[in-house]
Amino acid sequence: MFGKKELEEELEECKQQLQREKNEKNSLKKEKKKITRELKTILRKTEENEKKTGNLPNHWEKVISTLEKEIYGLKEDVENKDAEIEALKSELDDFKDTHETILKAEDKTTIPEGSELIGGIDCKESLEVNQSSTIRGSLKATEEITLGEDVTIEGDVESTAGEVQVGKNTEIKGTVRGEKIALGEKVIAEDIKAEKDVTLDKKSKVENIIAIGDIKMNKNAIVNGILEYGGSFDGDDSIEVKGSITPSSKEEVKEKLNNEEEEEKEDNIKSIETSTPPPPDESKEIETETEAQPIET
Repeated sequence: MFGKKELEEELEECKQQLQREKNEKNSLKKEKKKITRELKTILRKTEENEKKTGNLPNHWEKVISTLEKEIYGLKEDVENKDAEIEALKSELDDFKDTHETILKAEDKTTIPEGSELIGGIDCKESLEVNQSSTIRGSLKATEEITLGEDVTIEGDVESTAGEVQVGKNTEIKGTVRGEKIALGEKVIAEDIKAEKDVTLDKKSKVENIIAIGDIKMNKNAIVNGILEYGGSFDGDDSIEVKGSITPSSKEEVKEKLNNEEEEEKEDNIKSIETSTPPPPDESKEIETETEAQPIET
């Protein structure tokens, strides 16, 4: 099994390689743009000369032919660089899938009390993490996920077709997804996204809640952001919702959850890249460009 440090170093090396490829691609596109501008200038001067003399100087024909070949070559270079970048993205995705999930199980899985795992868990049935355990990764299961008391999860928790039960004093440093989600007393989590109902026990604190069904907040529960639901809402005067409370139809909430899931998939791909501003659309810039500066021929 790889140690956390080795995995982080390998991932960082892939990111740096991806960044080098992106920088090289941007350089190629800038060069292509420069040569295209020069070609436009030559063509403009050619048209002016033909109007005056009816002839095209021989050396201009050679210049135009050379520039066209260079542009074609640069176009191929950019396309090849795009292919290399896509291959690196795929490699990084495979890396995350392979190494960030260290435990894959076909059957019901139970993590013993007081365990510490570096990496996530992907379980085809139900998953139980007993009290005082720490998982430095995300949890995913097809069926029910049960977290004991005083558990720490450094990632997302997702049940694709079951409930999520969270014991008191547990902290989840990620999004919680499931059909029904129940957070115990003094649980801390980020976003909550439920196909059905959500329950927050007293003094639990989350960022946002989106539920197709009902939401129930018990005494002194806190939502730092928005709360949106397609069923009913139950909470007394002691609760706190710092953002908006939005009742919607079940269909609207379901559509929103689906859209957010698609956006998150795209964000996951971007998150493995080093952030760089996108290169300008050279075709639009050339079309709207002011008259090109003449070059010496």
